[in-house]
Amino acid sequence: MRLITEALAKRGAPVNVALIGCGWWGSGVAKYLFRTDNMHPRLLLDKDIEKCLGLYRACGISRDRILVADSPKALDRTATCSCIAMADISLLETRPKLDIDVIHESTGEVLAGAQTALFAIENRIPFTTVNSEMDATVGLVLAEKARQAQVIYTNTDGDQPGCLARMLDDITRWGFEPVIVGNNKLFLDHYQTPEGVLPWVPKGGNPHMMSAAADGSKLSLELCVVANAYNYPPLKRGMYGPEIKKPDIIKTFDRLAGLSRLNGGHIDYTLGSTEPDMGGPVFVIARTDDPRLKAEMKHYKKGSGPFYLFFRDHHLGSIEAPATIAEAVLFNSAALSPRVWCADTIPLAKKDLPAGKKLDLMGGCDYYGLAEKVDSLSQQEILPIGLAEYATLKQDIQKDRIITRNMVDLEDNLAVRLRKEQDRMVSAPEHPNR
Repeated sequence: MRLITEALAKRGAPVNVALIGCGWWGSGVAKYLFRTDNMHPRLLLDKDIEKCLGLYRACGISRDRILVADSPKALDRTATCSCIAMADISLLETRPKLDIDVIHESTGEVLAGAQTALFAIENRIPFTTVNSEMDATVGLVLAEKARQAQVIYTNTDGDQPGCLARMLDDITRWGFEPVIVGNNKLFLDHYQTPEGVLPWVPKGGNPHMMSAAADGSKLSLELCVVANAYNYPPLKRGMYGPEIKKPDIIKTFDRLAGLSRLNGGHIDYTLGSTEPDMGGPVFVIARTDDPRLKAEMKHYKKGSGPFYLFFRDHHLGSIEAPATIAEAVLFNSAALSPRVWCADTIPLAKKDLPAGKKLDLMGGCDYYGLAEKVDSLSQQEILPIGLAEYATLKQDIQKDRIITRNMVDLEDNLAVRLRKEQDRMVSAPEHPNR
């Protein structure tokens, strides 16, 4: 963080950030940006304009400093205001140059995330996101478009994928080979609903998103983001997810998966409280046969090897996100972006579902998600969970059955078209997946 602080101080002008989505995560990022010297949330965009205005007020911005951009003509006045509030994402396309240095997207919606990413790429604005729902659905094709445009596309520090990426960067640089990369999940109920999680939804939070966390869909999506950035597929559908304590993590995964037989890294998770009062841990089991490394690890009380546990007992959400946002602008650096497509999160029915039903939102009452190796189902069969809300069932589906693409009719929208483009890209003979 010291390098970021120094680079911001030398830059001579603040990094102007556009925040897309002002819910629980986005509001936190805005507040921490206001506390960070030489970073400024210039634009707040949310479907509910009052969220933008209320957030600016909470950060001490007076109303006369805020431009409410509700039409293309209103955007002509941006030079006179230091802060912009907007509700319509399509307005960005009418005036893309709003003195914005970087976009941070946190809507949690696949379609809105894809629209924002494409806008950023087409206008060569660095794009950072915490939207694993979008990233684990169409991230590869968007990352490729960003690479061709020579602009940053990256997931974000603070949530589990970004925290694991930081750990993996260190661990591999030190000379270790990751074999299991995972999250800790305190609670899991595949049949949870938005109504059931209401007592735990924070102010400004989203019950569907909380339910998606409780039913395991979000866990799977986050780990698929990591899988596709590092080519670390799950070992089996749904992963193992043992309920264990921290001292037993290595021996339990060795018993379940045979660590010495594994080729490359794989995603998985643990269930329950691995340690007292842990705040969303992430972990990596990594291997080395290097005698010097093993001697060092034994000296520092990390065991005799060849497998070692690297454990971070927290992720701090939006508190940590400004680091990725700054790095994208200052160093043209991405925390993690997909480079292959080895894992998808697939939907399974939470209950018996009738033909003709339009599926509800992720985290709703219709389906939950499990991580799956892409080569376990053909690319034509996979209905990524991120597209399920755009699907209508063509047949009855029994509880716990996988919902595949041939069972549904899909809407025609940007997210669906991007996924079709991505599937063609992954199937091409020259792609790394082949």
